[in-house]
Amino acid sequence: MLRLSLRLLMVTALLSLLTSIAQPISQRETGAVQQRSRIDENTRIVDQTTGKPISYTEYMALIKRYANACYMKPMPDEYGEFRAYKIRLKTAEERATGQLNMRDPVQQPKIGMPIEEPARPAALYGVSCAVGLAESL
Repeated sequence: MLRLSLRLLMVTALLSLLTSIAQPISQRETGAVQQRSRIDENTRIVDQTTGKPISYTEYMALIKRYANACYMKPMPDEYGEFRAYKIRLKTAEERATGQLNMRDPVQQPKIGMPIEEPARPAALYGVSCAVGLAESL
């Protein structure tokens, strides 16, 4: 009886060891896609304030002079690749908080102005739904 219980204990221990080894290791990754690019002499860099292109040496001088105070906004081409960048200096608020303000203050609604809903064309609903909407009106 003692031998049988020892054998069962050994078999159970061996099976638990084998199943723990055979289980796959799962790794969690975020859904974000990371894309890294290298800026060199062939990269087009445009000054956002003037709209004029700057050279690689001017870019390097800006980076050395204003360390961590420049923001490079990628400009994707027709294939979605980042081949050109717009460079601008960060504002004092952006440097203090460490967060970029990507909103255009010109396009933001003024305080007290109503926000209008964008018009929805019938093409978004499809032909049959648009006909149904027209008939119900």
